[in-house]
Amino acid sequence: MSKDGILYSKDGKTLVQYPAGKTPTNGILTINKNNGTIEGVEYIEKQAFYGCQTIVSADVESLIKIGDEAFYYMNSLKSVTLTSVETIGIASFAMGGLTNVIVGDGCETINEEAFSACTSLKNIKLPEGLKKIGGSAFYKCTNINELVIP
Repeated sequence: MSKDGILYSKDGKTLVQYPAGKTPTNGILTINKNNGTIEGVEYIEKQAFYGCQTIVSADVESLIKIGDEAFYYMNSLKSVTLTSVETIGIASFAMGGLTNVIVGDGCETINEEAFSACTSLKNIKLPEGLKKIGGSAFYKCTNINELVIP
């Protein structure tokens, strides 16, 4: 099904594809249950936002899983807050322009290369309940100033 040009699964719980040229208000993408740019989504499919250059900030509150390469090669995306994401897929944010990442307490798994080659990444806050950080998750993140691991 499609809503506002965004492709979803039939039940609306999986975001399959976000149009590369679609710009959210002020470049800020919010994903939550009731009051956001995108509502009711629990999963983001593989490469759903791949190469999208119109989003500068993402506040994600209602996801269970972010698929592999979901936000891959997004140079415009500078800040992301992942409040309730349980799993971050392989290379989900790799090769992007992120400078700030906050991962909330619900996250248990950050898979391989999740943030690799985000050369502008400076600040990362990881959650207390994190169980796995995959190999090369922060590979080539050469400008990290602060990495908080409780």
